Amino acid sequence: MRFLLILGAVVVTGCGSAPGPGSDAGPTDAGADAGTSDAGLSDAGLSDAGAADAGALDAGCTSPPTLEVDQVRLDTGVAQGRTLGATRVFKGLPYAAPPLGALRWAPPAPAACWDGVRPATGFGNVCLQRDSTGTPVGSEDCLTLNVWAPATPPTTPLPVLVFVHGGSHVSGSSALRLLGIDVYDGQALAERGAVVVTLNYRLGTLGYLAHPALAAADPRGVSGNYGLLDQLAALGWVQRNIAAFGGDARRVLLFGHSAGAIDTCALLTSPLSEGLFSRAMMLSGHCNAFTKATAEASGLQTAARLGCDGGTKVADCLRSRSAAEVTTAAITFGAATEDVGYQAPTIDGVVLPQHPGAALVAGRFQHVPLVVSSTEQEFTTLLGNYGTHAVANDVEYRAALAAYFGESLADAVLAHYPSASYPSPTLALVAAMGDSGFVCPSRGVARAASKAQSAAVYRAHFTHVFSSGPLRPYLAGHGLDLYFGFRHLSYQGFTASAGELSLADALSAAWVRFAATGDPNGQGLPTWPRYDAALDDALLLDDVPVMKNGIRTAECDFWSP
Repeated sequence: MRFLLILGAVVVTGCGSAPGPGSDAGPTDAGADAGTSDAGLSDAGLSDAGAADAGALDAGCTSPPTLEVDQVRLDTGVAQGRTLGATRVFKGLPYAAPPLGALRWAPPAPAACWDGVRPATGFGNVCLQRDSTGTPVGSEDCLTLNVWAPATPPTTPLPVLVFVHGGSHVSGSSALRLLGIDVYDGQALAERGAVVVTLNYRLGTLGYLAHPALAAADPRGVSGNYGLLDQLAALGWVQRNIAAFGGDARRVLLFGHSAGAIDTCALLTSPLSEGLFSRAMMLSGHCNAFTKATAEASGLQTAARLGCDGGTKVADCLRSRSAAEVTTAAITFGAATEDVGYQAPTIDGVVLPQHPGAALVAGRFQHVPLVVSSTEQEFTTLLGNYGTHAVANDVEYRAALAAYFGESLADAVLAHYPSASYPSPTLALVAAMGDSGFVCPSRGVARAASKAQSAAVYRAHFTHVFSSGPLRPYLAGHGLDLYFGFRHLSYQGFTASAGELSLADALSAAWVRFAATGDPNGQGLPTWPRYDAALDDALLLDDVPVMKNGIRTAECDFWSP
């Protein structure tokens, strides 16, 4: 069955040290909360050199002996942010060296330290990607992150939320701006008593290319997963530096949306992530990865398109190509002419020893409290991304099912999702695609994790439809829950209702509580019990959140009998 791919270690120790192989530490013991263990907290993320004290500077750097207003001392130097209301904001902080030249298609290397004070008031470069016209935009020099923290230093360390953006692993950034707002801006969450981190990571061919020649040059003997390694490096940066912002390195929530949720699942099951986070949350994602054979077959095709398919210096040839050439080389899986608009992690034996879904079932993952969430109409915002469009009648509906699921499955899907059961054939199509690609895989994650670990697993399902404005036609579409969790309801053409403001308050508070304690329960929500597979329950997120059993049970039993 086809599952949709939407919207990815190494250890750093001080500035300028050489990158080294990743840690081979195994996953935490079943039921353990990574937030209570010392294991892995030192420097997972880049080189294997000795650990540096948090906040210490490399001997070759000079920095001011005292800090001025809105300055922070990191392990690479002093950065200058700014205060916005009750929040201090630092943007564009490098967590790894620019992956240029020989560092292209290599594990991230430590960021260089700097002298003096570095301005940190603007987002870093967007990682190189293609825009809607296919034109390359962004830069390879993009491995930066952003931090929001309360302006008043806390008396006790605060929980930390680290967010991974979506975009099918080929697009997006931590600076996503829609409807006049920065969607991932962490100010509202920080004002609830947390430190918020968002990050960029390598995308597309630059982030996920797997090729035998690259593997041969790697000390671990693997290739691909550079975007995931970047995320591990960012988590390592958090461990070393977050105390400088008032954050608690032992209470880190890793959460992502769409492709970021796929990566969150991958990092849950990677032995290289041990000790780097203590809770996890997957928003509209699942646990997918390509086999090494599939990924390398794609890499061979991509290399051929770049004219690097012969001789003994294929890796050198690939690195000699411009970033624009690499970015516009078609991403292919299967037919050589198919340009697929997504990438995914690779089961390489090191970063990912096995398929993340299989690892969950086997109990081989970081056993931390987990929230999984989906939306009621995931595909209202996604149809155009996959060559699908609104359908006017049952003939067009069946044709769309055959195009997406394959002719052999189309009639079975049609029988289970008859258009007469939905307001329109288009919404029947949205339901079938959303259940198969997000809702039911998300339920599968909840079932596997809740069975394999003693740590709590919670399930949510976003059902809210905007009361007015430009997002109302998309119903409860993919990504619209982010406006509530990040509490961004003041945007162009929209005035939030009292119920919508209440939902945003409740959901953003639950995110912070979950980061702080591993339990999202509290004011604004009904009692939210741990997921029970027998009840198939979830918290429905609407103006008035309610718990309900049997959420998409019959539909998910169809996709995952």
